[in-house]
This record gives sequence, C-alpha cells and structure tokens, in this order.
Amino acid sequence: MNRGFLRSILVISIAFLLSKFLQFCIFYLINYIGYSRAITFDKSNLILYKELEHKNGLNLLNGNLLNAFMVSLSSWDTHYYIKNVINIANNNSVNQTSENDMAFSPLVWCKMLALLIRYFKSEYWLSVIFLTNQIVNYLGALLFYTYIMIQTGTNGFAMVCTLFYIFNLSAIFQTTIYSENLSLVLIFSGLILRHLSMTSGNIGYKYFLTIPFFVLSVFNRPNNVLVGTFYIYDLYDMILCCNVKKLLIPFVSGISLGLAAIYNLIIMPSIFYCDNSGFSWCYTGNIQKLIIFKQTVSIRLPFFYSYIQSKYWNIGFLKYYTVSNLPNFLLAMPQTIILISSLRYNSNLSDQSQLTISAFKATTVLFLILIFTVTHVQIINRLTGFLSPLWISYIVDILFLKNATTSKFDFYIVRFYCIFTAVYFFIQTLLFLAFLPPA
Repeated sequence: MNRGFLRSILVISIAFLLSKFLQFCIFYLINYIGYSRAITFDKSNLILYKELEHKNGLNLLNGNLLNAFMVSLSSWDTHYYIKNVINIANNNSVNQTSENDMAFSPLVWCKMLALLIRYFKSEYWLSVIFLTNQIVNYLGALLFYTYIMIQTGTNGFAMVCTLFYIFNLSAIFQTTIYSENLSLVLIFSGLILRHLSMTSGNIGYKYFLTIPFFVLSVFNRPNNVLVGTFYIYDLYDMILCCNVKKLLIPFVSGISLGLAAIYNLIIMPSIFYCDNSGFSWCYTGNIQKLIIFKQTVSIRLPFFYSYIQSKYWNIGFLKYYTVSNLPNFLLAMPQTIILISSLRYNSNLSDQSQLTISAFKATTVLFLILIFTVTHVQIINRLTGFLSPLWISYIVDILFLKNATTSKFDFYIVRFYCIFTAVYFFIQTLLFLAFLPPA
C-alpha cells in the first residue's frame, strides 16, 4: 500500500485523537479542579440520568471517568437524543410526552444506538454510546479524506483538508451524540459512489447505490434532502449532453429521494406517532385527504417538523430576526462568510471535479437560504459538514496553493477564519460542557 496514504491515515488518526484529548482536558479542568459549581449553568442532564435510574432500575452512573465525561457531553440537544436511546433500549419505559423528542432521529441514529447497547449491562450504556459515536465520527473523517483524494488525486491536499475537517466549528458537537456524524458518513459514502460512477464512463449501478445512503441520511436529518441537488445537477448535465439513456439514472434517483423525503416529512409522522401517543400535533392539526394512485392518503397540517419548530423552538419564516438574536447572527458570520467566499472562488482542480464543485455551490446557496429564513442561524456552524468538501478545499487552496484568482481579500478572510476556529474550538467546548449558551 502507498506509504503516503498510510502516513496520511496516521496523521489523521493522531489529529482526531488529539482533538478528543483536548476536549477531555477541558472537561477535566471544569469538573476536577473545582470550577464546576462556579460556571455550570444547568444540571438537568445529571437529573435525567438519576431519574431514569430510579424509575427503571438502571445503573447509568457508575463513577467511571469516561462515564462522567459522557454526562457532561449530555448538554443541550444531547439530552433529547439520550432520552430517545434509553427509551428504545429499555423497551419504551421512558414516558415520552412531547413530540419535540421525535425531532431527534428516533428511528435511525437513536434506534441504532439503542439496538447496540442492549448487548451490554446498563452501567456500560453511556460508555458504549460515547465510543460508538467516536467510531462513527472517525469513519466520517476517513470518508471525507477519501472523497477529497479521489476528487483531486492529491494525497497531501486531502490530508490537510481532513485536519481542518477535524478541528472545525462543530468539533464538540461531533464528540457528543448529535446525529450529524451518521449523516456525514452516509452522505460522503453516497458522494464517493457518485464520483466513482461518474468517472467510470459507465454510469449505472454504482450511481443507484447512492440512493439508500442519501435516503437514510434524510430519515436521519430531514435537512439532508438538500443533497438531492446533486441529482438535479447530474440530470441537467445529461440533458446538455443529449444523453437520453443515461439521464434516466439521475432522474429515477432524484425521484426516489424526493418520495422518501415526502414520506418522512409528511406521511410517516401520522403513522408512527398518532396511534399510541398523546402528542398535541395529533389533535390540533387539520387533516387533508389526497387520492394518489387510487389510494387515499391523509396529510396532517401543519407538517410535523414545522409544528415542532413553531411550538417548541419559536422559529419560522424570518422569525429569528430579532434584536435579542443579534449575538447568534454574529456567531454565524465567520462560517457564513467562508461559505460565500467559497462560492465566488474558482479552484485549480480538474475539469471533472469542476462539475461536482458547481453542484456543491448550488447546494450551498440553497443551504444558506434555508439557514437564514427558517432556522436558528447559529446552527450553521454544525450543519455545514456535508458542504465541507467545497469550503475546506477553498481554505486549503488559499493557504497552500497558488491560484490566479486568489486575492488579498481571500487571504484575510481565510486567516481570520482559521484564527477564529482555533480560539473557538476551546471556548465552544468550555461553554458546551458547562451547559452555557450559545449551543
């Protein structure tokens, strides 16, 4: 095997372990050098575990250092993921009274973790959940490296890009059990298969294999439906090439992803949640009946995810534009600027890669529109992972490669972003582990 490849894997592995070690050191500083009581904002994660132990006869808290780290990592939305995992693993013994819990991948990521921990005693559950997530996170880094390498054909470039991927603005969210890690593994796997199919000269079964990966990523996180832009772009490219036979492949793939997204967002919630739950959405929504292929389909309005956003997260179209949210907009600015800068940049990559870059740019535009209209804008820092082949390549291009389109403006932007990322890596970890905003 190529020595350069093995060296890159070794460097990536060391960098990955170093990032987790640095986060662990911050945890140790907070909890074992006397600062925990002074800065920790909320202890509801610890209360949750104690309540689960008391009600269900579980032994989740065992004093183990790794176990304590996992408890600290249970801040913010991790709380909901843990509830879902324990609920499923313990045969639905946890009383779920809010549909808000169902926004946190109960049927994919949480289900996978729950099925795994059933093979262990409850005292090991948190450790197994934590280690499984690190494996998935590490696999995502390796797949990112593989994708960049086959796109550019440059091992060193791919390795440096992967280092930026590891030390990014979502680092602490990758360490805890948010569902993004699984989504990135699925999306990068699909993108690798797409690339291999598009470059083989015989687009076919490899391209169709992208469907289950992209579909599962949408079931895991609905916003991943944006990867469907690649199907649209490939279809458009086939039309321009007048390749009638091959254009059916991205067309069928795109239709499959679209139908899966419609089922997941519109049809499935009523089927899974309204027969045996007390969810308010099931009683307050308006039911509309449609006849599709001679079958009656009931659609409940507003859509499940929209209802959750409005009721529990207080967001909707342009609702986040308030004075009190100005700090969150400022926090989102570095990542926003780097994304916009990558859109206007022309790289030195191969002609074949330029086709994919254009698809990434189109997806980035749609993503930015989504973020700045209907979401909490600061989550841009942890949801741009699937776009990282574009904006991280831009950063590495500016820092290490010469390009005729590079300007001083690009250098200033990238250097500022790198400094901000390095500093915020530690600040974000400290804030998250102390259950302090922003999250």
